Amino acid sequence: MGYATGYPIERIFRDTRGGMIPEGTTEIQTLIIGREILGISALT
Repeated sequence: MGYATGYPIERIFRDTRGGMIPEGTTEIQTLIIGREILGISALT
């Protein structure tokens, strides 16, 4: 995916992509993080 450089939105897009979780599906990662924070499991 390409993007234009020289615009503030380009820097924001580039910076936020670095914070993404690289492995696992987003849904599973969300369930795991939610379980750790709330102490309850959504899968049971």
